[in-house]
Amino acid sequence: MKIKTIILLLVLSVILLSSCGSKNEGMNDILSANEYEIIKGNWVGTLDAGGTMLSIIFRFIDDNDEYKAYMDSPDQGATDIVIDDVIVKDKKVTFVVSKIGGQYSGEITENGKIIGKWKQGEYEMDLNIERMNEVPEVNRPQEPKPPYNYTEEEIVFENKKDKILLAGTMTIPNGDGPFPAVVLVSGSGPQDRNEEVFGHKPFLIIADFLSSNGIAVLRYDDRGFGESEGDFSTGTTYDFAEDANAAFKYLQNNPAINKYEIGLIGHSEGGIIVPIVASKNHTVNFIILLAGTGMSLDEVLYKQSEDIMREDNYSKERIAMETKYQKKIYVIIRKENNIETKRKELVILYNEYKNELPNDEKEGLTDDVIDRVVSSITTDWFITAINLDPKVYLKKVICPVLALNGEKDIQVYYKDNLENIEKALKEGGNKNYSVKHFPNLNHLFQNAETGAVSEYALIEESFSEIVLNEMVNWIKKIISKK
Repeated sequence: MKIKTIILLLVLSVILLSSCGSKNEGMNDILSANEYEIIKGNWVGTLDAGGTMLSIIFRFIDDNDEYKAYMDSPDQGATDIVIDDVIVKDKKVTFVVSKIGGQYSGEITENGKIIGKWKQGEYEMDLNIERMNEVPEVNRPQEPKPPYNYTEEEIVFENKKDKILLAGTMTIPNGDGPFPAVVLVSGSGPQDRNEEVFGHKPFLIIADFLSSNGIAVLRYDDRGFGESEGDFSTGTTYDFAEDANAAFKYLQNNPAINKYEIGLIGHSEGGIIVPIVASKNHTVNFIILLAGTGMSLDEVLYKQSEDIMREDNYSKERIAMETKYQKKIYVIIRKENNIETKRKELVILYNEYKNELPNDEKEGLTDDVIDRVVSSITTDWFITAINLDPKVYLKKVICPVLALNGEKDIQVYYKDNLENIEKALKEGGNKNYSVKHFPNLNHLFQNAETGAVSEYALIEESFSEIVLNEMVNWIKKIISKK
């Protein structure tokens, strides 16, 4: 299945900067005892989602005679997604997963397998599943296991401006303090304190490595996610910068921390948030940008979508057509008019775009799909992000800066972004910075073959040890000069 519409490219471009799966905590009691007996246990299969192979697990559990059903997509880091309707009739089964707009329908064969299809939105894909006693585990060899050689504390701090409490974890080195410290700032989309994505926990890996090397780390759940208060859906990049600044202030008042040796590390959108904080709070001692951008979001998305289309062998004419409509979309988003007017103009534009599509692609671009996409790109976050120029804040950063990008990152193209980051720092008069790129690393700083998003879940490595050492050595060099 090839998805060849700018509609989905745009949405994926934004979403894939963040976690692709999230936990949906909850319980259900939707099965009768007879139905449960037929489908009890774990059912496992592999979904071919446009060339990306995803493991899918359906779990049916007897919890003290309460029959519950869940779906997992471990390759995307998504677990415990509630199945809220199950129909078992003769040999036919249907599982409805309203949370993600999905439905599985199949038929039980004589050898005990289920041959069926997964439908999500307008797309339908083959998905055959079979019962397994043990749910396969995703191998993530870098994830640390206790006992740790540092202290771990659960903490809560307050964003006083927005009056919300944010929950996180501090890892504090063994020995006598006070210690240097960093705050980890996640990328776009609701993220937990480990920045869990595609079954990886990069912030857990970073925190473990830094604290094992004498640097305390604070990582936290984004507002409205995990154990943190607030509403993520109404937040903008500037709101998230307030959260990061609140975390920084918490460290400044922590007796275990040297308040003159505290920095910020931001990944992806976090690499935009961190300079915003440092440009306003000159007590920030250093910042590290991981796959950060030196360009506006629309410029990043132009490059990103072109790379994806070239990878899928789009013609030059088709790429030009897609880019033309992207530019028109961003013009509308930047207009100083109300949301409803923007949405009406965008719906008209998407229908114009639909008319230029080949006939075999028009079918999937229903009015409902267009409405959902228009809603996703007219949020406060997206409108703010399109209008935000990272260079404005980079020019005002006076503390030391380390900017690191991977050459195989197809989400944030390293060359253009690093050049713009360096140019902005120079123009602002900052002379204490280092800009580096690494040949084989993707957006998650994994060693990759192509850098394609489809590889993320398949790679066992969660975060390059070369980059971990680069950060530790640079931080120690910076604080040794104080």
